[in-house]
Amino acid sequence: MPYRFEPYASESGETNSESDSEDDNPPDDRQIPLDLQRLNNVEWCTCGCCRADNLETVQECVCCRELAKVQALNGNHEGSCITQHPGFEAVCLNEYVLDVAYSYYKQNHGHLNKSPHEYV
Repeated sequence: MPYRFEPYASESGETNSESDSEDDNPPDDRQIPLDLQRLNNVEWCTCGCCRADNLETVQECVCCRELAKVQALNGNHEGSCITQHPGFEAVCLNEYVLDVAYSYYKQNHGHLNKSPHEYV
């Protein structure tokens, strides 16, 4: 299903992402500068939990504190990293929860073209 993740255009002809940037919303997470200097180090990490040995691409070199949506979720909880949020382990690391989430995604959006370890 091509274009399924593209934003819809508003009546004025702007896409939703363009019109959102003019509001008082937090900055778009895609504006995080990703460059090769982030590979093989964690100098950019501000939560203290990022590890360079787990990150293979520049796109993976993003700290949870750089993401506005993650900070909104984690804002009222102790700990600076999203992995210390009380619901993180139950929702993000539980194999059965992930299996149900993938089944729901597959039913609504089709099968992922990824390796099994990326969705199990």
